[in-house]
Amino acid sequence: MESNQRSLVPTRVAGITAALAGTGAVLGGGLSAGFVALAALVSRVAGMPLLHPTSILTAAGVGAGLGAVLIPMTALSLLRRVALGKALLFTILGMASGVTAGELATGQHAVAAGAGVGAFLLVALLLRLGARGPAKG
Repeated sequence: MESNQRSLVPTRVAGITAALAGTGAVLGGGLSAGFVALAALVSRVAGMPLLHPTSILTAAGVGAGLGAVLIPMTALSLLRRVALGKALLFTILGMASGVTAGELATGQHAVAAGAGVGAFLLVALLLRLGARGPAKG
């Protein structure tokens, strides 16, 4: 094998997948909790407390779980033509926004998880459709 060719070594793929899962969990949990906390703060300042304090912890857990599962799958398959940083940033922001919207709208964790997955997949699809194809020549 030539030195300029890359081979997919299973341990390398496993390491990258684990790193992406960890990154997705940390970012998904942190952003989801942060968005819900910000929404709770705004609603409290407006005089309409909407959320129970455990909603922030629930949003963090839902966001972390979804981020840990969805980021590696999407980064290694659907978004191969999109820069990894761009893919991470926008899909995690979409997922955290969906979790927050679901949590605020209903307070039900399953709805928040579904909204997070839906928003994540919508952003991933938009990124993929906006990516340029391979250069023809």
